[in-house]
Amino acid sequence: MSLFRKMLRDFKINKTQFIAIFLMAFIGIFAYCGIYAEYYGLEQTSADYYAQTNLADGWVYNDTVDDSSVDKISEFTTQTDRQAVVQSQANVVNKPDMTLHFVENGTISKFYSVEGDDFNASDDSGVWLDKRFADARDLHVGDKISFEFDNQTVKKEIRGIGYSPEYVYETSPASLTPDFSQMGFAYLSANAYPEDLEYDRLLVKYDSSDDDFIEKLDDSSDYLSFTKKDDQLSVSKFSDEMVQHKMIGDVFPVVFILVTFLTLLTTMNRIKNSNWSFKGSWL
Repeated sequence: MSLFRKMLRDFKINKTQFIAIFLMAFIGIFAYCGIYAEYYGLEQTSADYYAQTNLADGWVYNDTVDDSSVDKISEFTTQTDRQAVVQSQANVVNKPDMTLHFVENGTISKFYSVEGDDFNASDDSGVWLDKRFADARDLHVGDKISFEFDNQTVKKEIRGIGYSPEYVYETSPASLTPDFSQMGFAYLSANAYPEDLEYDRLLVKYDSSDDDFIEKLDDSSDYLSFTKKDDQLSVSKFSDEMVQHKMIGDVFPVVFILVTFLTLLTTMNRIKNSNWSFKGSWL
């Protein structure tokens, strides 16, 4: 019997195993390419988004961030911007929790509008709303919405709907999956605050390392806490999520390759045994 005919015979007898080997190898490669492409795409897209929105390198928190503090910190930063963040409730059904950012300039960690106008720090009658919350509540540009906090109510017109680089990855205190109909954020001009505004955080950009910046910050001013970019909740959670996807992409094909190798080894042993039986029948 010719070698070619023997190969055809072996393949016909063990065709199920050969097809299984091919499918497992294909699935392993397909899974690796798909998951790694997702990880690479997320990494590149997030980097571009953070650059476009000028994500802060760090956040300095204090009871009050006054002008003198800003002047001192500005000596070793490339850019600064103040915010006051207030927890409120939106005056809609069930009164969902809303985090309001009253922004001085809006030049760092900029609000990214996908509908309506870009954020305008001089517009004291408008509000820029989280798109996920707006979609869940069927809110649109031009609608009116009011917020209640500290026994006060502010009513604004929705000027824009979009996203913030500080809320790429959102968590919920009540459940593992965020319910965006019950939580969201909004950006407003500092001029929209109904009383004299005291800023409680300073967003900073700097060229030095994090440790060098913290050392200079300690020497120059008093503050409550400092959070660097890599430790910011949304940034760190989203980064961890991407790393997990990459790990799955690394491990998944290895498992399939090992199973494929074991299946191939078993199949070859069967072919070898069948060949010996075939030769024995001729003897």
